[in-house]
Amino acid sequence: MYSSPTTYGQSSCYKGAVVDVSRYMERAGTGGKAGTGGSTGNPPPVPGDIGTTRVSWSDVIPTTQAPCESLWLSAYLFEGQSVPGSWTTQTVSGATGQWDGSSCIAPFVDFGPTELLTNNSYRIAASARPQPTTGAPTRALQIRTRYE
Repeated sequence: MYSSPTTYGQSSCYKGAVVDVSRYMERAGTGGKAGTGGSTGNPPPVPGDIGTTRVSWSDVIPTTQAPCESLWLSAYLFEGQSVPGSWTTQTVSGATGQWDGSSCIAPFVDFGPTELLTNNSYRIAASARPQPTTGAPTRALQIRTRYE
C-alpha cells in the first residue's frame, strides 16, 4: 500500500504521485474487476475484487454536496516495456465525488486483471484534487492492492 502526502509532484509528472510496481503478483483468489466509482474509505473486498488495485481519495471528505461533487481523482496506468525506463500508456481513468443525498462518496479508480497481468511491471501516476483544474492543490491519495 502507498499513501501519499497532501502535496506531491515530480518533474516528470506535474502534481502527480508516481508508484512503480515491479513484477505485479496477484495473490490468492483469482479475478478482479476494473472500473470507477466511489468509496468512503476502503471497504472490504467483495467476490471478484481480489487482485484489484485501487487508487482512492485519502483526504478530508466534504460534508456538503457542491464540494463533494467537485472532488476529482485521475490515474494513469503504464506498462513497462523490454527497454528499461520505457513505458506505454495502458489506460487512463478518472472519477469525481458523488453525493448520495446525505453524505459524500469519495472518488476511486480500480485496475483489475484485464489491465494488470502477473509478472509484468507497471507504473501508476495519480492525482487527487478538490477541483478538476490544473491550478487546484493536490490532496492525499492511496494506492492499494486487495489480496484478501
